[in-house]
Amino acid sequence: MVMISDKIEDHFVYVIECNQEPTSYGAYKIGVGSGDVKKRLKSLQTGCPFELTLVNKFDVETSRQAYKLERLFRLEFSDSIIRNEWHDCDTREVINFLSRGSEWR
Repeated sequence: MVMISDKIEDHFVYVIECNQEPTSYGAYKIGVGSGDVKKRLKSLQTGCPFELTLVNKFDVETSRQAYKLERLFRLEFSDSIIRNEWHDCDTREVINFLSRGSEWR
C-alpha cells in the first residue's frame, strides 16, 4: 500500500521514453520516485531491450502532488496503454501535456 502524505520530502515524477526505432511514436512511462532518478532509469533499462531516455523530471514538494501528477498523466493517456504503465503516445502530445505544468499544482 502506498502512503500518501503532505510531508515535504524529495519526491519527483519522471517521464521516460522507450525509443523504438524506426517508429514515429514513443512508448512513455510516468512514475513517482524519490532519491536518484538516474538509478530508477538504470533499473528500468536492465529489463528493456530498447534504449530508455529520461524525458523530464518534475520535482514536487509532497508525495500527494507526485501521485496527483502521475494520475493526471494516466487519465490523459488512458486510451493509449500498451501494457501496464507504458503508453503509446505521439511525442508532441506528451510534450503538450507536460507544458501545461502550472495546472498540476
